[in-house]
Amino acid sequence: KISIGLIVILTYTVLSGFIFPVIRSAFMGFLVFIATSFDYESNSRRSLTIIGMIMLLNSPLLLFHISFQLSFMATAGLIYMIPIARKKTMYWMHKNFKFDKTELKYKFFMLLMLSFTCTLSAIIFCQPIIAWYFNNIAIIFTVFFIFESKRQSLHKY
Repeated sequence: KISIGLIVILTYTVLSGFIFPVIRSAFMGFLVFIATSFDYESNSRRSLTIIGMIMLLNSPLLLFHISFQLSFMATAGLIYMIPIARKKTMYWMHKNFKFDKTELKYKFFMLLMLSFTCTLSAIIFCQPIIAWYFNNIAIIFTVFFIFESKRQSLHKY
C-alpha cells in the first residue's frame, strides 16, 4: 500500500517535469509515508522546514524563485492557520447554533467553513509575496477566488 503511494508520487513528480512546488509536495508525501510506515506521527511544521532546508542546500538560489516562495508560504499558511481556524470555527458554531455533530447540516457547514479557511489562509500567507513582486494587492481577486472556490467545492457534493 505504501509502495503504491510512493510510486504514484514519484510518477507524478516525473510527469510534472520536477518543478519546485511538486518537488516540495513529493518530499512531504515521502516523509509522511515513511513516518506512517514506521508508526511515527508526522509533524507537518518540521517536515516543511526540513524539506525547505534540503532544497535550499541543494540549490540556494531557489530562495529567490517566486514559485518556491509561494509554494512554501501557501503550505505554511495551511499548516499554521488551519488548526487555529478549526478551533475558532467549532467554538463559533457551538456558541451560535445548536447543531448535533451527527447532523448533516453540521457536517456540511464545517466542510464549508474549513474549505473557506483553507483558501483564506493560503491567500493571507501568499499576499505579501504577491504584493512584493507585482506591486499591488489584489483584493477583488482575493474575494472572487474565495467565493469561486466555494462554489466549485459545493458542486462536488
